Amino acid sequence: MRFGGPPSGFYPTILPDGGRNIMSDDAAFYRNRAIVERTNSEAATLQNVKDRCDRAASTWEQMAVRAERTQVMRAQREGAKTSAEPARDMADAEMAEESAGA
Repeated sequence: MRFGGPPSGFYPTILPDGGRNIMSDDAAFYRNRAIVERTNSEAATLQNVKDRCDRAASTWEQMAVRAERTQVMRAQREGAKTSAEPARDMADAEMAEESAGA
């Protein structure tokens, strides 16, 4: 009999996305972890284990939402940088023309 951990086979060894098991800020990774925790909750027989797995699934979902929000904000920031660079280049060119003409 094993002590100190979950029963053998309690946690799936393969994630729903086919085995990708790396930590990242990828929302899909977080959602897959939430699925794993929900599966663990369904397989658990003790109420405290079910509750823990449900809390973990909820936390993983919240992390996925934050990761998606971060990706959107990053894309917006990158888009703002990209659109600001040509305007800055045009302003620099106009200044160069003015100083060359003076």
